[in-house]
Amino acid sequence: LSLLVGIDYTQAPPQVIGQDGVGLAVLSGMGPRLSEVTPDAFEAGAAFAVIGEDLHLSGLECRLSDVALNIVERESDRLGLIADGAILSGTAISAGEHVLQVRQLLPNQRYRGSNLITARLLPVLSGATLAAGTLTLTGLLLGNEDDDVLVALYRDGVTVRVFDRAVHSADQTQLTVTGIAAAAAAPDPFTAGDYRVVLLVNGQQARNSPTIAVP
Repeated sequence: LSLLVGIDYTQAPPQVIGQDGVGLAVLSGMGPRLSEVTPDAFEAGAAFAVIGEDLHLSGLECRLSDVALNIVERESDRLGLIADGAILSGTAISAGEHVLQVRQLLPNQRYRGSNLITARLLPVLSGATLAAGTLTLTGLLLGNEDDDVLVALYRDGVTVRVFDRAVHSADQTQLTVTGIAAAAAAPDPFTAGDYRVVLLVNGQQARNSPTIAVP
């Protein structure tokens, strides 16, 4: 804990005085503090780390939104984590930008939490097939009915079509988009050929962009 920087506490009431204020250093033993996530964006199932202070303390747990993460490495300034477990089930969390916090279980059974930082959980697009005008995507965290999902067809440096309606599987491992053939034959048609599929879920883009052949 510390007094606020830029406040003169000798006055009544305390006055804001900017850089002339005197601040005290944060006291040790007040629980973990976080400064960054590295990398700041990671896929489901991937390893990543949080950087900060007092991350060697006993009784620590790390949570991404409401999901507990598996801690695989501990150092005073670093926790190694894996985005597995409930995340891989596809029913606990979706891809997107989430709040991350480390907290310590105290002897009184209460928690002392760190500051909050954000981390970006990415969808994993492992495959794409086009058959009878229906595009089927497979992977992890491809979105559910409540998520903002965009599927785009990309070619020669240009996004040719964007689809924002899809059918989702309950475990987020499959996504189907109908009407690809109809879109190709629309009043503003696009030509047959190979297109890359770009997927965004809640603003986070899958790293893989597989190719499909549009007849």
